[in-house]
Amino acid sequence: MRIAFDARTLCTPKTGDRTVTTGLLQGMLALAEPEGLEIIAVSDRPIPTGLLRETAALRMHMAPWPRGYAWTWLAFPRALRAVKADVAVLQYMAPQRLPCPFVTFIHDTVWRSMPETFPWRDRLVLDTFIPSTIAHAAAVCTGSHFAASEISRHYPHAAGKLHVVPYGVEARFRPVTDQQELRRVRAKYSLPERFVLSVGVLQPRKNVEALVHAYQRLPAPLRAQHGLVIVGKHGWLMKHLPALAREAGPDVQFTGYADDEDLPALYTLAECFAYPSLYEGYGLPPLEAMACGTPVLTSNVASLPEVTAGAALCVDPTDVQSLQDGLQRMLTDTDLRRELVTRGLERAAGLTWGPAAQGLLGVLRAVVAEGWARSRN
Repeated sequence: MRIAFDARTLCTPKTGDRTVTTGLLQGMLALAEPEGLEIIAVSDRPIPTGLLRETAALRMHMAPWPRGYAWTWLAFPRALRAVKADVAVLQYMAPQRLPCPFVTFIHDTVWRSMPETFPWRDRLVLDTFIPSTIAHAAAVCTGSHFAASEISRHYPHAAGKLHVVPYGVEARFRPVTDQQELRRVRAKYSLPERFVLSVGVLQPRKNVEALVHAYQRLPAPLRAQHGLVIVGKHGWLMKHLPALAREAGPDVQFTGYADDEDLPALYTLAECFAYPSLYEGYGLPPLEAMACGTPVLTSNVASLPEVTAGAALCVDPTDVQSLQDGLQRMLTDTDLRRELVTRGLERAAGLTWGPAAQGLLGVLRAVVAEGWARSRN
């Protein structure tokens, strides 16, 4: 079976979309030889060799023009014809006509569930093309049962096509014991000795403002002992971020985008990890923190209780007092932190990209078999 992936996200800074593409590709490559698979990574530019290298089972296909949304409608179909793909895997949007059946991953429906947190132009594009993508997709995959329920709620015609494929944690996320590496990362980002860490693209639903306010309400001795470090590139609808950073004071540090290779050490160095998001379809950063042996505080809404599965302290993200109480417990209750570290390591160990790839392969086999049966009738 020849499987073509839209791999453009591998050429962008680390986001959840890129993490999922990388994990699925690596998981599928591990299955390629025993399952007789040929994997093709299609992109509009060269894929960094540190992420993916050509092998007997994997080849790259460049389709450099045009870029942007037009690539999906013009370049991707041409590429699929050129490589003679049996099935294609992509994320979110697809043209109505492709030369082979396709499976799309929809990680969340935040543009419908919380439209006020999403740029209007992107909402318009997604609202225009997601309904037809679902209608023409052979299958729709997502990472959590919560996300599947949201897709069904907003797009009832997805019924019968939905498959939950829980995402994994990359093997590189584990407690960092190399003291030289820890010192390097601490110096690179000028990190305090002890700190609360938050990681994610800075956008309204990540609820950074509430986290800062909850931290500011902690008792002064706790703030003196623990800084707050917020890691992530500037996203959208966050024009107030510079003012928030000034107001937060010197104990709150916004690092901007952190290099991908530094994340395991950042997680390991943190006293705890805080992720009070208002809406997630999955939520990879809490699992990455757990895999690095860091206790996690997160939200009791959307997919996060499902994904963390009792291995995190969950609080109401809309209530600053609840966030403050959770932070205070995390920073003062040694037994709680120890218990969450143990539970978190166990939870993260149970979520790898191997089972995710197996789940996707089952979907793809069914899709190709159905297409073959139709062609014979």
